[in-house]
Amino acid sequence: MNNSVYILEDRAILYINGLDAKDFLQNLISNDINKVTDESSCFASLLTPQGKFLYEFIVIKHKSGYFIDCEKSQSEEIFKQLNLYKIRSKVEILNLSNEFVVASFGMKNIYLLRVQKIF
Repeated sequence: MNNSVYILEDRAILYINGLDAKDFLQNLISNDINKVTDESSCFASLLTPQGKFLYEFIVIKHKSGYFIDCEKSQSEEIFKQLNLYKIRSKVEILNLSNEFVVASFGMKNIYLLRVQKIF
């Protein structure tokens, strides 16, 4: 059994919460936000209004909001893009990349992504 923990330094975390968080994401991402529960995450994309691919990420339910696990090199661009669509939605979009890391807890080829706070 391999009890290794691997910090995925090329990943970043955004957090979206608020009264309209679920509807906000449902109207923007390529997957059904209703599939995301405390036990189940989903892979999704952000597209242009014309349907062209922009970014891909994993959506994870956390408390009253959602974590967005994305490539660190694209996190600022995704953050800005989401804020463009925010308009009057009652959502808060935070870039938590300086406070959290994405880690892999694995045994050989089986990996489970988790978000761990840096102390």
